[in-house]
Amino acid sequence: MSEPILVTAEDPRKLIVIINEQREAGRGWTNIVPEIPPDFPLPDTPGPLAVFSKRGPVVPMATIMTAHQREPAQLGIQHGAASQVLDRLSPLPEGWRKLQDNAKRGLVLAFPPDTSAELLVGWSLSALASLCLPPRTGNFAVFRFDA
Repeated sequence: MSEPILVTAEDPRKLIVIINEQREAGRGWTNIVPEIPPDFPLPDTPGPLAVFSKRGPVVPMATIMTAHQREPAQLGIQHGAASQVLDRLSPLPEGWRKLQDNAKRGLVLAFPPDTSAELLVGWSLSALASLCLPPRTGNFAVFRFDA
């Protein structure tokens, strides 16, 4: 995996460029994770019994996937917040729809392929900030996958 690109909610331009490039290519996905202070103690990695847990990770991760063939463009967010998190987040933009909202499997949304990258990125970063349980630095680490 390559080094992450760091963005902030105030300056997400690099992430917007990535999303637009992947859309133009018609493939790829991007993972986004809030950056946690390096000295903040995170819980240990879950053990083998974690499959029975009803919660996801304390540090959320968003995945933005481009539309591909018959699959709609999607935004997925793994999180450790309680179930039905969509009620806690900003209202969904027009044309977006919920595919899943589950504490263990996360939130999955479908959005129209013509949704602006600015709207998509802004909503995603706001949701990640709201769902992050530990303190954040204000940066978001972006990982690009162009499969």
